[in-house]
Amino acid sequence: MECNRNAAASLEQLLESLIKMVGKSNQTVAQLQQRISQLEWMVLEQGDAQNSHLQFISYPAAKRKKL
Repeated sequence: MECNRNAAASLEQLLESLIKMVGKSNQTVAQLQQRISQLEWMVLEQGDAQNSHLQFISYPAAKRKKL
């Protein structure tokens, strides 16, 4: 019976650690996506002739025309 309690406590700790890791990973991904969007926006706002052919995933051609 004691073994089951220890196993349950260990699994609970493991699950808690995994949830924290996933949360931190998701936060990092969100920050990177935000930074990429900012950089893409800056490049598109420059409006250089040499950049006019660029397309980004977050700003497809149809959406870019609205900006």
